[in-house]
Amino acid sequence: WVSRGLADSAGGLAFTGIALAEAGLILALVLELSFAVFGYPLLLIPPTLLAMRRLANVVRRLAPRWCGVAIPEPYRAYREPDPAAGVWRRFAQSCGQLITEPATWRDLAWMTVDPLGIWLVAALPGTIVVWGLFGVVMPAVWSPIVHAGGNNWYAFIPVTNWLTAALSVPLGIAFIVLGLWTAPLFLRWYGQRSEERRVGKECRSRW
Repeated sequence: WVSRGLADSAGGLAFTGIALAEAGLILALVLELSFAVFGYPLLLIPPTLLAMRRLANVVRRLAPRWCGVAIPEPYRAYREPDPAAGVWRRFAQSCGQLITEPATWRDLAWMTVDPLGIWLVAALPGTIVVWGLFGVVMPAVWSPIVHAGGNNWYAFIPVTNWLTAALSVPLGIAFIVLGLWTAPLFLRWYGQRSEERRVGKECRSRW
């Protein structure tokens, strides 16, 4: 039970890296559209959309192992543009395939809200475990914090001496247990929500 909770807590925290990558791709797409008036930034849109697809597939591969939920790939086959065609012809061929792919828009919509969902759901148990560990080590770290003039509160305990630091230990253990217990539940719930939004009714009926 403890090892499963630790693994799922670590997996939830690892999803924060994916959230940062998703936010970076969304920002890149926004910048490309903002500077589309110059023409050539438009050529970066297909590679950005393909990078979003690859990142979404990373989540799909991790979902069965970390979330216990299988998320199938809903995309139609992607055909590489004709290398003999001109730059703008290749752009039109690639962009046309990606824009007419319904799963592209589902991925885009999901990546817009997914970073917030990861922080609130997937990474929350791991954060609680780390916060609990801080309470466990409070007797060893309270003195430097207080003597440096820090306002040291642990949850609802004002840590100003050794006794209040010792009281933080059982509270920290309680936080650790809470984080380990909720990690599998939250991670599976996150995987189920990801499956519903990434695949959609049309692709679920197809599969």
